[in-house]
Amino acid sequence: MVQVNLLSKKKGIRKQRNIFSIVGIGVFGLFSIFFLVQIVMLVIRYISVNQKLTAIKEETETISTQMLKDNERLNQFILTKFILGEILTLRSKQFDYSAYLEQAQAYIPAGSEISGVDFQTVGFVNIRVMSRSSNQVALLEKSLKDADLSASSFDRVVIKSVIKSDAVYRTDLLFGIKKNGDK
Repeated sequence: MVQVNLLSKKKGIRKQRNIFSIVGIGVFGLFSIFFLVQIVMLVIRYISVNQKLTAIKEETETISTQMLKDNERLNQFILTKFILGEILTLRSKQFDYSAYLEQAQAYIPAGSEISGVDFQTVGFVNIRVMSRSSNQVALLEKSLKDADLSASSFDRVVIKSVIKSDAVYRTDLLFGIKKNGDK
C-alpha cells in the first residue's frame, strides 16, 4: 500500500496560500504606497500653486495700486497741460501793453521822460512826456517827425499838446496803433 502523506500536502497548500497572501498584500501595499505618494505629491503641488497664486495676487494688487496712482498722475498731467494751453491761448489774445510801451519809448530822446501812459482810447496809446527845457521839446518833436514807423506797431504819431508848467514842459502824444498790431 501506498502511503500518502496528506499532512505535507496541506502544509504545501497553506504555504502556497501564505505566499499568495503575502504577494497579494505586498502588491496591495505597493499600490497603496504608490497612490499615497501620488496624493502627497498632488497636495504639495496644490499648496505650491496656492502659494504662487497668493504671491501673484499680492503682486497684482501692488501693480494695480501703482497703476491707479500713475493714472491719477497722468490725469493731473493732462489737466495741467490743458490748463496751460488755455492760459497760453488767452495770453495770445491779450493786448501786449509792455511791447507797445517799449516801442513808444524808443522814439523818446534822452532828457525826456515818460510820466504817464493811457491805453483807454481804442486804436491809440496816449503818452505824456516831461521835458526840462524847450530844447528837449524841440528834440522830441524832431525825433518824432523823423521817426521811421514801418518797423513798429504804430502807423502815426501826433503831438496832441505841449504845456509849460513850473519850468517843466508836458507833451501829450498820440501813437496810432496799426490794425491787428501788424508791423
